[in-house]
Amino acid sequence: MYGHIDRIATGEVGTLMDRFSDRFGSELDREIIVLRKQQQQDMRTVKPTVELISAPEVEADEDDDPLPSNQFVEFFEVVNELLGGMPEEFIDTFVKSESFKLFETIGSNPAAADEDSRKEFFQMINTELGQLPEDKINEFVDSPGFEVFTTMGERYGG
Repeated sequence: MYGHIDRIATGEVGTLMDRFSDRFGSELDREIIVLRKQQQQDMRTVKPTVELISAPEVEADEDDDPLPSNQFVEFFEVVNELLGGMPEEFIDTFVKSESFKLFETIGSNPAAADEDSRKEFFQMINTELGQLPEDKINEFVDSPGFEVFTTMGERYGG
């Protein structure tokens, strides 16, 4: 301890390696220790890169019956086209109604609508379609869009 105090006083503190050189042995041993320390530091700086080769396959159970978002989007497009083909008087009345706010909200991003909003939207559209003239209803029933409407009715009509 007194030796260390003397070295501090004279400014010859040195490194730990210098102070305990008799324990480390020869210069070669010192170089090996320094190299190993450098290798350990290099290993700590290496960051592994993970690359996904292929996406995992997900098997859907047949019991699950989730409605794909794109099917609801298709439903919205069918309804939008149908309502867009109505007489001006019907369109003006619809745009001024409370239902139009929901129509706009869902229309901004139909794929992102949650289940409750989809159900509310279907029920609102069902009510609005009930106010269509008889000839327009018959045209819709004969169109391919009616199948999409029926699918939505099974899911959200109850």
